[in-house]
Amino acid sequence: SDAGAVVYFDTGATQTPANVSSILEKTIALLKEDGNARAVVSGYHSASGSLEVNQELAKKRAFAVRDALKSAGIPEDRIVLEKPLSTEANSQGEDAKSRRVEVLVRK
Repeated sequence: SDAGAVVYFDTGATQTPANVSSILEKTIALLKEDGNARAVVSGYHSASGSLEVNQELAKKRAFAVRDALKSAGIPEDRIVLEKPLSTEANSQGEDAKSRRVEVLVRK
C-alpha cells in the first residue's frame, strides 16, 4: 500500500522545514520495517513565476528530502526521485500547497 508524507517549503526555500523529521517519521519507520520498500520522492511547485526557476526549486527540494531520508538511515538506492507528470500543483494559485515534496512508500 502507498503510505507517505508531504513536506511543505517556504517560498523560494530549498531547505527542509525544521520539523521535517517528525513529518517523515512514519515513512521512515515503514521503510525500515520493510527492506524491499522504496521511497518515491516527487517535487511540486506553484504555477506562478518562472517555470525554469520553479522546476529547479522543485528538484532541489526533492534532493533536500532525499538527504533527510538518507540521514535517517535510508540507503540511497532505496530512494527514487520521480518527476511528477505535472509538477504544477494546481491552477488555483494555492502557492503554499504547491511548494511541496511528496514521499510515497512503494513495495
